[in-house]
Amino acid sequence: MVINALNLVIFTLLGIPIMFLTFIADCVYFWINNFRVNLKKIVIEREPSTITMSWIKKIKLIAAKYAFNRIKAIYATEYVKKFREDLDINSQL
Repeated sequence: MVINALNLVIFTLLGIPIMFLTFIADCVYFWINNFRVNLKKIVIEREPSTITMSWIKKIKLIAAKYAFNRIKAIYATEYVKKFREDLDINSQL
């Protein structure tokens, strides 16, 4: 009971002012960066995917084979490397 009261006092004296100060800092940061005149439009270039539906079907077939044989664990990193090499996938996995 005493510890809960002590925690409430500490939170009231320290937590609420710190929370208010971080809120003010976030508002100032937003205000400064929102109204910059030299702000360029943010554009994220999209890479064309190298994964096709046939490769997804191959992966599903391999997973179904493991499920049929009741294999419950595999080394995922080795199979990701294998899929990347076999299917010529760069970074989507």
